[in-house]
Amino acid sequence: MKVFGFTLAEVLITLSIIGVVAALTMPALINNINNMQYKSAYKKAYSDFSNVLSRALSEDELVPRTSTWDINAGTSEWDAMKKYFKVSQECEKLTPCWVLADTFGEMPQITANCPAFVDISGRVWVAYWLSENIYLVDVNGSKGPNKFGKDRFPFFLAQKGENGKLKRVDTGLPQAVIPQSDILTPNSYCNNAPCYYQSWLY
Repeated sequence: MKVFGFTLAEVLITLSIIGVVAALTMPALINNINNMQYKSAYKKAYSDFSNVLSRALSEDELVPRTSTWDINAGTSEWDAMKKYFKVSQECEKLTPCWVLADTFGEMPQITANCPAFVDISGRVWVAYWLSENIYLVDVNGSKGPNKFGKDRFPFFLAQKGENGKLKRVDTGLPQAVIPQSDILTPNSYCNNAPCYYQSWLY
């Protein structure tokens, strides 16, 4: 009675094929898993920031803006963020809280007025420019890749315009947090396109 089995050569060829297929598919699989983690963390940061804004408004802690560039309003927004996020580390001049790497519109810079803090979950929050209503978050802190549209994202404070749609606050109090629109080709606001700033939230 003959016993059939695989020869050593057949086993090695099969393993080689499996190895090649794994080598081709693993990078894409790992990238998809990382993107899912970044997307989930981004949604959580957006939700937390929205809750912080709601609390600050209910406690009447924000100064109405007189213009897009208003240091008093920006300071009140930043102080409210630090109050309602649980801060584990605060940095007046960006570092060591924020790793200097990818930027959003050439910000933040160590020489600019870009204060930062780390919350207890390890996220880093930065005022893009303290007088302006743009805030940046790195959802995994100092860990890489430190790229906008991956683990770094911008948020704007907004209010309803005449058509009822949300727009960035020029004057008055903010009513909501909004994301940057998606950017599909590289520019200074998305160094490593595509950046799904809006699509990843909605």
